[in-house]
Amino acid sequence: MARSAPFKPTVLIVVVCIVAAIVVGALDGVQETRDTDVETEQAPMSLTASQLRQALDRQVDVDIDGLPLKRAIELTATEQGILVRFDETAFNDDIFTEPVTMHLKQIALRDVLSLLLVPRGGAYVENRGTLLVTSESSAAHMLETHFYRLPDLVDGDGPVDAESMTYLILRNVARDSWGQPFGQGTITDVENGLWVRQTQAVHRELQNLYRQLDRFYGHPGGCDYPAQPGAPASAQDLAISLRLEQPIQVDFVDKPLVDALHELANRCRINIWLDEQSLSDEGISPDSPINDDIEEISLKAALHTMFLPWQLTFVVEHGVLVVTTPRIAEEKEIARIYDVRRIIVGEDYDSICNLIGTTVAPDSWPASTGPVQIGVLPGMLVVSQTQSVHAEIAQLLFDIQRIRTTPRIQRPAPMPSNRQRRAEARIQQSLSENVNLVLNDEPLFGVLKTLAKMHDILLWLDKVTLFDEGISPDSPVSITASGVTLESCLQTILKPLDLVAIYDNEQLRITTRRIAEEECTIRVYDVVDLAEKIEPDPAAHRQRHNHQRQGGGFQGDGFRGQGQFQVGPDDFQGGRYVRPVPVVDPPIDPAVQERYRIADATQQIADTLRSDLAIETWDGTGGPGSIDAFQDVLVVRQTEAVHKKIARRLQEMRRTLVDGP
Repeated sequence: MARSAPFKPTVLIVVVCIVAAIVVGALDGVQETRDTDVETEQAPMSLTASQLRQALDRQVDVDIDGLPLKRAIELTATEQGILVRFDETAFNDDIFTEPVTMHLKQIALRDVLSLLLVPRGGAYVENRGTLLVTSESSAAHMLETHFYRLPDLVDGDGPVDAESMTYLILRNVARDSWGQPFGQGTITDVENGLWVRQTQAVHRELQNLYRQLDRFYGHPGGCDYPAQPGAPASAQDLAISLRLEQPIQVDFVDKPLVDALHELANRCRINIWLDEQSLSDEGISPDSPINDDIEEISLKAALHTMFLPWQLTFVVEHGVLVVTTPRIAEEKEIARIYDVRRIIVGEDYDSICNLIGTTVAPDSWPASTGPVQIGVLPGMLVVSQTQSVHAEIAQLLFDIQRIRTTPRIQRPAPMPSNRQRRAEARIQQSLSENVNLVLNDEPLFGVLKTLAKMHDILLWLDKVTLFDEGISPDSPVSITASGVTLESCLQTILKPLDLVAIYDNEQLRITTRRIAEEECTIRVYDVVDLAEKIEPDPAAHRQRHNHQRQGGGFQGDGFRGQGQFQVGPDDFQGGRYVRPVPVVDPPIDPAVQERYRIADATQQIADTLRSDLAIETWDGTGGPGSIDAFQDVLVVRQTEAVHKKIARRLQEMRRTLVDGP
């Protein structure tokens, strides 16, 4: 009988080891699979075009401290599941390794990318569900074709014609990117719209322009504010613009600039970003100390006051208030639309364009061909300019509209009721109050603070300018004043030191006479009551209008003249503004004839003021000032001293013409 082989323990050990190895390997494989699955779930993947747009529009919080630019972009995009590719050949390696710091809350991801890339000459392109980071020059060659409808007119006469819309886009949106030799963008018109081939960045500008048009055309009777509601590019920009008008109190003692802005951002609940690169180029440190004790004024006025020592400014873009240098701010032109339906009479677009070009930052418009940045659609002006110039245009149009829409029985109209004008009116009222004061060798700054407190006005001393002129804030002041106005008292105190008091940013600013004579402000004077008392002069009317350059509108060589044009209903053909016809005789219609008579009388008042007051400061003699008659108001760009003379001269004329001799 056969016997079985004896059992060997070594065999058992080997079998157990093999089985254990198999089990452990299987478990390791499962764990490895799970780890791979987790990594796959967390890794960014290619999205659809719609998903990518949604991810870029998503509001995010950004906290970056000194990370290299490339890593900062990767982390920010990866958190939203976006796959980022970098065009390594488009940049210098130093740019990607450059450290960046950013602390912003609830801001669109695409705005974060713009803030990080645009100042460094970069751009991002949405490409088949992924994000390509490249240079601005490379992105300029990546074109897409989109269709844009023609906007409908408010009066229901149909859409704007393709030729007018094409001209408006070419002149106001990324002007250097169309056609050779500048760029490669093209526009092709079809029956009901335009096919535009451009970069993604330019398409975003066009879409913003169309959003503004839609908002304005949603108000058939005209908007209460000419610059609203179409001016801001986004809801975040609008929120910041509104917050800039709200009051704030500032008290900083040797606080670093970057820390002061961080505190203001938290208090005002807006995003503020310091453009440290631009400041560094100008030799300005982000840790420069701020010493400001500013009572309750608007955030906008407080920022202007704080930034004056370093000549800084700010712009609102991408949902952020960006603090930067004037040089950088002047490079940022944007197109905005202004509603002038409550301002112009008939279709006199030429006059309002002339007025803007000669009054608001006249040196910023092309001198030979007129303000080509101004385009016209029925009831609308389209202006491409910097934000600082847009602010002046908006204030000018607001002042005119406020007067034009005031009931006739209440005119001359009071100061417009926005915050800036109310503050100016309060200060003017305080300057007319009486003062009783006796001082002997008291420090200048202390005396000014005492007067400001006595009369409840906001006053600040331009210490930087005084220091440059060698004037100490502690200069001794001696004065005995009894029954004189505050304005006269200040003149007595300041004149020996060659200082003056001017209205600036909702406050009374004490600065040098030299600075005051270099700074001009724009004011609108309602003179309809005076114009009504001036007898008509048909011969003067014909002479004034027949000697203007023909074709001297806002697109013609005569932009610098005072040409006025009669514009009839045929001047808009399918929405296109055609060349106006020179006026040679007053119209026959009595109502229209009365408007022309008032306009001519207003021009006579302007001519009288120009010849009587401060001849050396007008633009005709090389000065910075201008005076324009617009319908029945005067628009004057002048220094504070000349504005006071104009106000007194108009009072004298009223006593003579209105109240009688």
